[in-house]
Amino acid sequence: MNNSPMGMIRDFIRSLTEQRTYPYYYRLRADQRAKRRQVTYAVISAFAMLIGFALFYATTDDATVQDQAAAEHVADAPDIVTETPDPAAATAPQPAKEGWRGAKLIDCRTCPPVTIMESEGHGEIDRLGITTRPISFAEFHTFTADTGRALPPCPMKSPAEGVHCLSWDDAQAYADWLSLESSKIYRLPTVAEWQQANDILNMEGTIDSPYIASHWLGDCADSGPRDDETEPCMLRSIASGGAVAALPGDTRLDDAGFYLVRKLSRMSIY
Repeated sequence: MNNSPMGMIRDFIRSLTEQRTYPYYYRLRADQRAKRRQVTYAVISAFAMLIGFALFYATTDDATVQDQAAAEHVADAPDIVTETPDPAAATAPQPAKEGWRGAKLIDCRTCPPVTIMESEGHGEIDRLGITTRPISFAEFHTFTADTGRALPPCPMKSPAEGVHCLSWDDAQAYADWLSLESSKIYRLPTVAEWQQANDILNMEGTIDSPYIASHWLGDCADSGPRDDETEPCMLRSIASGGAVAALPGDTRLDDAGFYLVRKLSRMSIY
């Protein structure tokens, strides 16, 4: 190093040139800008992750609440085991029997089995079918779950047990609902049809039920002729043993259940 004034000035200028002080300053600014960008990207990424987690947990919580609500709804429902018919039976009736009497078919998934009652002749005549057994608690529960109608007040012993503690209005409402579900016409049997059905039901061993002694029928039991079929019927027929009585349609009896009938064309049982 030169200690003379001129030598010191030359050394200082040389040091500025060699160390590149000004370029170093600009590099420092560039590094600082790069670091700021990195910090900004990191903050944005973290914020995006937080939003993603918040949306994920919000969706999960909603699904959990829905699952819990569904579980509570199932827990509150009665312990019903719905009968599931053989899918093949819904579309393919049993093989033909002599005269078709006693053959069975099922119209739909929610439909009870139907037994053919009569089939005299071989022409294109209508045949009558009646449910093979009384409408069960399981079948009636499917109806109440779909429509919101109240379950009967009597306790259920078994889902397959014939539903009872019903009024005529309850039985008719079920028949109307089943007709819509199956696209077939189901109805309560008339007094004459019920008397005709007794033979085949006794043969099947299904007419006797431990909790059902009376069966609602479709006939209006009002005394005297009615001027207009649209007039409301005040009394409805109910069979008990071999007798037929008359009661208001909204009367609920502890031992009252019901069967349903429907007309069967010749083609519907092939």
